[in-house]
Amino acid sequence: MTRSPHHAPLVTVLISTRNRASELVITLRELRRQTYRPLELIVIDDFSGEEIESLVKGEWPDARVIRNPKNLGLIASRSAGMRMASGEHVIIIDDDSCFTDPHDISRAVARLAASPRVGVLAFLIHNGALASPPSGIQDGERLTQTFVGCGHMIRKSVIDRIGGFCDFYHYGGEENEYALRVMDAGWTILFYPAVAVHHRVSNLGRNPGKIWKYAMRNSIWTSILRMPAGKLPMELAWKFTTATLDAARLLQVKGYFWTIYSTFRQLPRLIRLRRPISTQTLRLYEHLRFGLTLSADDSLAVAPITLRQRLRWLAGDWWHRRRARAFWDRRAGGIGRSPVAVFSDGKPESQPRPASFG
Repeated sequence: MTRSPHHAPLVTVLISTRNRASELVITLRELRRQTYRPLELIVIDDFSGEEIESLVKGEWPDARVIRNPKNLGLIASRSAGMRMASGEHVIIIDDDSCFTDPHDISRAVARLAASPRVGVLAFLIHNGALASPPSGIQDGERLTQTFVGCGHMIRKSVIDRIGGFCDFYHYGGEENEYALRVMDAGWTILFYPAVAVHHRVSNLGRNPGKIWKYAMRNSIWTSILRMPAGKLPMELAWKFTTATLDAARLLQVKGYFWTIYSTFRQLPRLIRLRRPISTQTLRLYEHLRFGLTLSADDSLAVAPITLRQRLRWLAGDWWHRRRARAFWDRRAGGIGRSPVAVFSDGKPESQPRPASFG
């Protein structure tokens, strides 16, 4: 693997895949269009029922392909790849996600180099079948309290310090928990819309009911693991209330009761692993969560959120949050908006991410 001039840092691109060979080929071919070098590619095959290694090697001969001995889940697969990565930075994309400009990785590396305090770059995510993003692209980078799993870059030093994702989450919702650990360790997360990732939202292996229930459960688990004791009762009350309303709106009754059962069954483990974030981190998290803006260079010593600010967020950002349509609304796509993503609605292929429980 030849290094580019000026000793550019090695970047690892990590893709976890399961039974999406056709989508993976598209993603690998798009990845080859990136001008940045050197790149290391790691593909984790999560026990697919189709041949993956020869397909990957045909597109990217020096890729590392690791096949799980059984289906370990998306999150455990990503964590394993993060530990294996040799790069100074690790980019994680899905097997149905790809960059939209040949210079995207170069831009991302340069942006991290300019801000040592930033630990994670959250790229703009364009969800939908259309290759060109719709209008309404968010402009202006800002600090954020989370990121989207199908398109972000993490410093390897962050991974070495705090580890990978919570493997036992299995599927979905890992980003919010990891973001809290990143901020608690002293780094920030920067929303960087100069890099856009096209998430094609493949229907292969996609189960909206499964996505919803894991997102709901793992959001509750994150509160138990990371919220300080004084904050935890209010946080759990809020999440169970919104989850109950959402379950009724989407007719996710079985998923709702599965969530409650799974949470109580794992409660001893969650209590054993519980490591609450600091008061300072909680203030920063709430500052960003409730819609207040900070740049990469702003002071992180922020004041507590007021009741008025919470109510403004509730009537604005939360009320208009991105969510799936209710069971009585049969139109395609979702409704609402997201602070870190845009959507090509109205197409059968465009399935929204589950509603936010935060």
